[in-house]
Formats: sequence, structure tokens, C-alpha cells
Amino acid sequence: MPTLECPHTSPTGTPARPILIPGIVTQYLVCPTVALNGVTIHGHSVAPRVLIPGNAALFAAMTHALGEHGLVDESGSACPASGQIPIVILVHAGSGAYRADLPTGACGSYVKAVVDAFRAVEK
Repeated sequence: MPTLECPHTSPTGTPARPILIPGIVTQYLVCPTVALNGVTIHGHSVAPRVLIPGNAALFAAMTHALGEHGLVDESGSACPASGQIPIVILVHAGSGAYRADLPTGACGSYVKAVVDAFRAVEK
């Protein structure tokens, strides 16, 4: 199995067009959240977390979260101002390695299932 590595910087430029991942997912690589000063959100260095199907509950939660559709707010209400640290999750399947396109809500924030799954793995 090829080695996946977390990016050292946040991606810039136009994001690639999302595609459905062909094949069966065999591994997630959950990259640590890095704030602007290069330190993780918890204030210390954290290694990326590898998540495999053997860890059934977390693997299933991540699979469910990444399969969520963004929820559209039809109310017309204004979006609150918020800063969100990018979450990077890489996916390995039999067909190759991919960067997950994380589902977001109408205001661009990650859906709750993604944040919950990420926090569970990050612990």
C-alpha cells in the first residue's frame, strides 16, 4: 500500500473538481489541524492519524461523515462570521489516493458529522 503524507501547507488556488472515489476505501489519513502559527489546534505537535477498517466504529463514522450532503439553509438568514481551520483527510482506495472533499453547509462550514468524526479520531 502506498504511503500517504499530509500536506505541510494549506492548499491554494482553485480546488479540483470533486469525483466519486472508485474502489473500496481501505484507509483514511486524518491530518492534524494546523493553525496560522504552525502549531496544532491543541498547541502541540500531533502526528497524522491513520484510520483503518479494523477500528470499526471510527472508520464507519468517518465514512458516514464524508458521505453526508451539505445542508442548504433556505431561510435566507445571514451567515455568521466565523473562522474555520481547514480539515485535511486523505483517502486511500484500491484505485489510488485522494483528498476528501468535505461536505459543508450553506455558509461554508463543515457539516456537524464531519467535525464530530474528525474530533473523535484526533483524540
